[in-house]
Amino acid sequence: MGYISFNLYTCFWFWDGLIGKYEELLERDMQLSRTKCQLLQEQVIQQLDKASVSEIVPNVAESV
Repeated sequence: MGYISFNLYTCFWFWDGLIGKYEELLERDMQLSRTKCQLLQEQVIQQLDKASVSEIVPNVAESV
């Protein structure tokens, strides 16, 4: 009986370790995704700013 309980404990310990590692990797992946999303947002904002300036400047030049 002791051998069986030891094996069950070892099995649970092993799976608990795997689940913990999976959660850690998942958290890293989510952090990378958040960082990529933030960088993409910044790039879009920069492109929109450039587009806004290029649209406004010709209009100002034409009105002068």
